[in-house]
Amino acid sequence: MALERTRYGLPYLLFIWIFALLSWALVLSLLGLAAIRISSDSSYLLASLTYLLLTLICFFLRYDSHRSIDQHLEEGVILSAALALPKEFAVLVMSAAAVLNTVVLIAHKKIRKEPVGGWLSTTGQVFFQSGLLAFTTLTGATVFELFKVGGLQNLFELKTFAAISATYLSILCIRSAVSLAHEWFRGAPISMFLIGLRRLAAPAVFLSEFASILIGVAMATTINTSLSVYLVLALVWIALIALLSSQEAVTRRMQSAIVEMKLLNSLGKSLGVGQTRVQLLEKVESGSLELFGADKFSVYFVNGDGTLQSTSQSCEEFEQALVRWIATYRSPINLKDLTVQLHQYGVTALSQKSKSWLGAAMEVSGKLLGVLCVSSEKKYAFDEQHIELLEGLARQLVIALENARLYELATIDGLTGLVNARQLRLILAELFDDAVKSKEPISLIMLDIDHFKKVNDTYGHEAGNDVLRHVASLLKSHTREKDVSARYGGEEFTIILPKTNLELALKVAHRLRAAVENSLAQTCEGTLRVTSSLGVASYPEHDVGDADTLLSLADKALYRSKQSGRNRVTSASEL
Repeated sequence: MALERTRYGLPYLLFIWIFALLSWALVLSLLGLAAIRISSDSSYLLASLTYLLLTLICFFLRYDSHRSIDQHLEEGVILSAALALPKEFAVLVMSAAAVLNTVVLIAHKKIRKEPVGGWLSTTGQVFFQSGLLAFTTLTGATVFELFKVGGLQNLFELKTFAAISATYLSILCIRSAVSLAHEWFRGAPISMFLIGLRRLAAPAVFLSEFASILIGVAMATTINTSLSVYLVLALVWIALIALLSSQEAVTRRMQSAIVEMKLLNSLGKSLGVGQTRVQLLEKVESGSLELFGADKFSVYFVNGDGTLQSTSQSCEEFEQALVRWIATYRSPINLKDLTVQLHQYGVTALSQKSKSWLGAAMEVSGKLLGVLCVSSEKKYAFDEQHIELLEGLARQLVIALENARLYELATIDGLTGLVNARQLRLILAELFDDAVKSKEPISLIMLDIDHFKKVNDTYGHEAGNDVLRHVASLLKSHTREKDVSARYGGEEFTIILPKTNLELALKVAHRLRAAVENSLAQTCEGTLRVTSSLGVASYPEHDVGDADTLLSLADKALYRSKQSGRNRVTSASEL
C-alpha cells in the first residue's frame, strides 16, 4: 500500500480510521449506551426527520455544485439540531445523515466507474463521516449546556447570545480543522487550503451562513411551542437552499461565459474561420500550451468504429487509458500527481515525463466527438479553473472544427487534400498583389500527369485516383510550407511559389518532375510508374499584369512541354 499522502494511501486510511474510532468512542462514552433511545414524543420524531432531510439536501447539493455554500448551510442545520434536540437525538440524526450520504456517494461513484478504493477505504469513509458529525453535534450540544441558559426562551439576553455563538463556533472550528486535516492526508497542497479559506469571505457564503443560523435558531425556539411555525421555518430553509442553488447555477453559467470570453481573447485567432482542421489544431495547440502552462496538448478524435485516435505523434499508454475513461463516462479528470493517482483509475502504466494531467470530453448534442487533454511535467499544475477552461475550450473547438470542415468542403479537393481550383485563384490573386506591392518575385508551376487517360482506361478510375493521391503527396513533400499546392482540375496540378524567382522555380519544377518519374505509385492494381509535364511562369521576369495572366502563361508553358514530347519542364521564356 502506498505510503504517500494520497486518497487511498496508508497515511490517509490510518487517519480516517483512527479519527472514526476515537470520535465514536468519545461520543458513546459521553452519552452512554443506554442514553441512545427513541423518544415517544412525536415532536422530537418529526423534528429529527426534518433535520435529517435538511442535512441530506445540503449534502447532495454540495456534491452537485462543488462549492462551499451548502457546506455552511450544513453547519446551520447542525447548530439548530444541537440547540433543539436532546443530545442523543441530535447525534443519531446527524450520524445517520452522514451514513446515508456517504453510502449514496460511494454507490454513485461505483455506478460511474470512478475510483472509490477498497473495502477498507469505503468502510472507513462511512465511519469517519458519521463519527465527524456525531462528535461535532455532541460537542455543540455540550458547549450550549455549559452556559446553563436553561433554553432559548430569552434569545436577546447576552448569556443566551454568547451560548449560541460559542456553540456555532465550536461546530465550525471542529468541522474546519478536521476537513483541513482530511484533505491534507489525501494529498492536497497547502495552497488548496488557502483557496478554501478565501471562499469564506465571499458575500454569498457569508449571507447563506448568517441566514441559516437565524432560521436554525428560530426553528430551535419553536420546536416545543408551535409545531406549525417550526414546519414553516423548515420550508423557508428549504426555499433558501433552493434559492442559493439556483444562484449557484447562474453563477456557474456566468463563470462559464467569462471562461469562454477568456478563451476567445486568448485563442480567438486560433479558433477563427478560414482555415483547415489541421491548421486549426496546430494553432490551438500552441495557444493552449501557453494558456494552460502545459508541456503537451493532445486531441483524440472518435473514429467510425468507436476507437480514439490522437493527433499527437507520441501517446503514452497511461494517457490512452484515461482518455478511454473520459470517453466512457463523459466526466473530466484532473490528476495533480500522476505518480500516486493513476492507480485510482485502474492504470498501471506510469508516465515517463508528465506529473500532472487534465482531460475533458468534446461533445455536441450528446454525441462524443473526442477528448482534449493537457499535461505538465510539474505536479499540481492544474486547478478547478483549468478544468473550466478546458471544458470551455472543448465547447469552442467543436464549433471551430465544424467551421473548418465547412471551409475544407468549399476550398479543399476531397480526393487529394490539396487546395481546389476556386481557392487557388483567390490565393493567387492575393499573393500576386502582395508581390507587386512589395516588389518581390512570385512564380507558378503547372503540372500535368502524362497519358493519365490511358491509366484510367487500362487500370480503372480507382487506380487513377490512387495515382492522383500519389502525385499530390509528392507535391506536399517537395515544396515549402509557405508554397501552395492545388489540384487545378482533372490530372492538372498547380504550385504557387511566393518570393521565388524564375531560376529557383525552374529548379523546383525539375525536382518535381524527377520525383514523379522516379517514384512508384501504389494503387489498387499494383505499382505504377508515371511521368509529368510542367510549365513555369514568374513575375517580374515575365511581363504579366495580373494573376490570371500569370496562370495563363504557365498553362501555355505546360502545353509546350506536352507538345515537345512530355516528361519535361518548359519556362514561359521559351514561348
